[in-house]
Amino acid sequence: MIPLPVSPEAKVLPFRRRQRPVRVRRRSLLLRLAWPVAQALLLVGAPVALGAWIFASPTFALAEVRVASTEHVPASWVQGALAPLRGRNLPRLPLAEVEARLATNPWVAAVTVAKRLPGALAVELEEKRPVALLRRGHDLAYLDERAEVIGPLDPERGPFDLLLVSAVPGAERALPAVLPFVAGLARERPELAAGLSEVEVLGDGDYRLFSATLPCPLLLREGSAGPRLAELDRWLPELARRYPSLAGIDLRFANRLILTPGEAPADGPPQEPRKMRSPRHAQA
Repeated sequence: MIPLPVSPEAKVLPFRRRQRPVRVRRRSLLLRLAWPVAQALLLVGAPVALGAWIFASPTFALAEVRVASTEHVPASWVQGALAPLRGRNLPRLPLAEVEARLATNPWVAAVTVAKRLPGALAVELEEKRPVALLRRGHDLAYLDERAEVIGPLDPERGPFDLLLVSAVPGAERALPAVLPFVAGLARERPELAAGLSEVEVLGDGDYRLFSATLPCPLLLREGSAGPRLAELDRWLPELARRYPSLAGIDLRFANRLILTPGEAPADGPPQEPRKMRSPRHAQA
């Protein structure tokens, strides 16, 4: 670096500090808060305003129910059951209320409901599956898997070749146990269960069975059916030899076989029920 020539007359001026501090302009507190407040209003107020519009606008009123008919629940019934809900705001409509209205149909097992904005409901129905027929006098009704009545027999639309279930007066409360009993019988004696045509509920765990594989109606008690049926297998050849006609076999009592003979000949006396205590020493 080459030094500059300095004149002898040049003077060095001392540095003088400003007497007053530099003023810094500050924005007012209101101006500083204005933008965050505006942002908050946009973030909160816009959704609130949008929600208020959705909940009040007639655009979102229920106007359509989309449902397909099932075998026993026609779409017209669903439309009628949900007719009082038409015109109500769809976003605010509780789906539980829709399901409760449809559950009044005894054939409905489950309901799936979905909202389709702006104004439609999509409904899917699952029907109950009839597994037996309940006989009450001359009337027949379908039973579901819990032995609860679904509705009257309809041979044109529903199955009619189902197991027939009946109950003696006063034994109706025992109906829920009959289907588990039949299911257990099917596991232990599938050939007997396959031929079942009717099960009569007698109460207190007692049942009368009608099967094509049996020579006559059979009385069984829940809990001892398996062992008693095994004993009956040993008795049957002797029974067929001794009694050409039987009206009933009672296996409900341990170590005892009670037989009800069939119809007596026209010129013969009426026959009384007979007991056999052992398959080896069968005595009438």
